[in-house]
Amino acid sequence: GHIAMVGSSYLASVQFAALAGGPPPELKTIVPAMYTTDNRGAMYQDGMFRHEIYTAWASMMRGSNASMASAGEEYQQAIRYRPHKEVDTAVFGVPMPWYRQMIAAESPLDDHWHGPDTVAVRNVPQNTAIPMLMIGGWYDVFFGPQFEDWQRLASQANSRYIIGPYTHSGTTGELDPPGAEGGRFQWKQMLPWLEHHLRGKPLTLPTGLSIYVMGDGAWQERKQWPAAVEERVLHLSNLEAANTCDGGELGEAPGHGVASFTYDPDDPVPTRGGAGMLAFNLPGYGGAPPANVEQSGLCERDDVLTFHSEVLAESLLIEGAINVQLDVSSSAPDTAFTVKLIEVFADGRSFNIRDSITTLAFSNDSEVRQDYQPGARLALNLEFWPIAWRVQPGSRLRLDVSSSDFPKFHAHTNRAGPWADQAGADIAEQVVYGGRVALPVGR
Repeated sequence: GHIAMVGSSYLASVQFAALAGGPPPELKTIVPAMYTTDNRGAMYQDGMFRHEIYTAWASMMRGSNASMASAGEEYQQAIRYRPHKEVDTAVFGVPMPWYRQMIAAESPLDDHWHGPDTVAVRNVPQNTAIPMLMIGGWYDVFFGPQFEDWQRLASQANSRYIIGPYTHSGTTGELDPPGAEGGRFQWKQMLPWLEHHLRGKPLTLPTGLSIYVMGDGAWQERKQWPAAVEERVLHLSNLEAANTCDGGELGEAPGHGVASFTYDPDDPVPTRGGAGMLAFNLPGYGGAPPANVEQSGLCERDDVLTFHSEVLAESLLIEGAINVQLDVSSSAPDTAFTVKLIEVFADGRSFNIRDSITTLAFSNDSEVRQDYQPGARLALNLEFWPIAWRVQPGSRLRLDVSSSDFPKFHAHTNRAGPWADQAGADIAEQVVYGGRVALPVGR
């Protein structure tokens, strides 16, 4: 008469479906790992579609009789195919109406996101009293919206959330963080949790969050996270020199000058690290490397602007969601802008902390497509998924600004209108007039 449900990814979605339908009284707890109740937050970011998750997934879901021998090669063709709305029949060889619905659902107001089952699952966190042991990873496919699930969770006071340095498969990046045991199957914590909720034994684990702090190489127990923090603001400065790896600056005072670059959708900046990726885990797919990856060389591209801070005399603990604001213009009627925050260690190695992307059409949390007049200045607000990261003494912070992060996200064609409808692409001239980085700094 006492039941728990346990599982990751798709098997976590099954748990949320059970709760959405009204859980039976025998269900005492669930342990959902590496998933969310709100798939839109993992599928789109400000109008940009995540190829490395959903196009990769689509290439595997063509039907029970589909041959997978060439799926990886076809995935690589698919992420470059235009117009993308025809990719199912043109590349995968079978009509996939469900995938066409996904790639057309750019707006949060699209009907795709408001069906009764979708809404019922999305409302699970605030509508359930069942305690949960949630398991996530800083570099998981679903971490951003999963963290929002935790914030909405009605049973939060009786629940626990483990956030490790993991990708969707439970692996870690090139930094190889010490003590990051357990992956997505946290048996040392799952078993005591189940002993309590199914057998009535005393709970030996605290409720709240168990988070892995990158750079500290250690876990912390928190009742609330992020805790009270102060904001440290760094401004883009010396913009006219930002086209070189050591040119632009991140300083305490607002900067001067103008920076520009040319963005070619047929030569996008390659994805190197970060969250929200799946193809790396699929044999033969040639997916981009996830999590923390060395960033050397990217700043040498002509379509990347780079800004550095001074060397830090003391460590800096980033706790929460980083925010970047950019003042920009473009020669295109719509385009994308990307930002990536990086730690450059004293020995010269550089590793990504967090990144973000936006379009002009869906910038600043817009739920509907906005018109843009080419050449007009526009203030962009770019939100990052939260992170706990300690920057080391002797390191510098580096911010890279560009217009592509491919194939994590589709390469924006610089054309207005639905992205999957575009049969061609144009080159755009991008201008950055200034900006600021707001860091949530812990104590």
